[in-house]
Amino acid sequence: ACEGDTWSPSSSPSSSSSSADCGSRLRLELIVRKLLTPHEEPAVIKVTLSLRGHPREASRAPLVLCSKPWYRADRTFAAWPAAFAEWFRYHREVVGVEQFWLFDTDGSLEAYLPPDLASHIRYFPRWPDEFPVLSKMTGRGWQYMTEILSYDHCLYGNAGAADWIIYVHEVDAYYHSHRGLSLPDYLQRLPKRGDFPVCQVSVRRCQFGGARHAGGSMVSTFPHRLENCSTVEAFVRDDPIIPADGSVMYFLGHKPICRLPGLRVTWPEAQLQDWRVNHFQDAFSSRCGEACRIRDDGLLRRVEQLAGATAGPSSMGRGAAR
Repeated sequence: ACEGDTWSPSSSPSSSSSSADCGSRLRLELIVRKLLTPHEEPAVIKVTLSLRGHPREASRAPLVLCSKPWYRADRTFAAWPAAFAEWFRYHREVVGVEQFWLFDTDGSLEAYLPPDLASHIRYFPRWPDEFPVLSKMTGRGWQYMTEILSYDHCLYGNAGAADWIIYVHEVDAYYHSHRGLSLPDYLQRLPKRGDFPVCQVSVRRCQFGGARHAGGSMVSTFPHRLENCSTVEAFVRDDPIIPADGSVMYFLGHKPICRLPGLRVTWPEAQLQDWRVNHFQDAFSSRCGEACRIRDDGLLRRVEQLAGATAGPSSMGRGAAR
């Protein structure tokens, strides 16, 4: 039997089979039957296909979130104990993420995965172990050598199975709409340039940090940002949204490489009030400092509203007060 590799608290990820393995077995069976059939006789091949796994896997995911490979997750959550649960629930219920593809290099992330969201998580523990050379390099402390590879794995693994992909590197980054928009709905209404496909949607970062405020969460601790959100122009070092339709060949962390030349694709830019990525630069080290002095509670209000809400995801994802 071919099982899915969706993480669950009661099963070991290493014991499951990937969908690629299932496909390989099916192709092998067809080839053998054709070889065993005499060429002078008409070949009649009967194949019975059965869908295994959760029914949602048979439909396209509107939005998938990919992470970079984590390591020493215990240190992250020792500093911010509630960060992961808040970050997960916010991106699932407010932003509209259907699946989270999460990687680590040492298996340390598994202990912090929320069991109630297990059906939305694809977890790849000890990611470098699949590649002996990379495994040796990460063992020597070069953890980020596997980052680009994990991004491309997530891109290719969701090609044709999802509509859009976002890359959120850490729990110190939150997609946020100051207008209270749903990201899948926003992307569905994107204007296009004729028949040219979208290569990326530019989403700029908004840098947060400065003086710490009393609060248990990262969002409440740093309510101040840079005056103009960021010193970086769009399409330079932003957090682009990638279509999963084959328009992108690979992804370099902040820059996609398009399949078609630049003049034959569409490059929409999200306005800051529509969508941005709030990046809490000072969560682990002081980088913004006194430059972050503009009070901005938009994301904080959404997080607080979510924490106290009794309504379902649909009401949180659309039209909530800013």
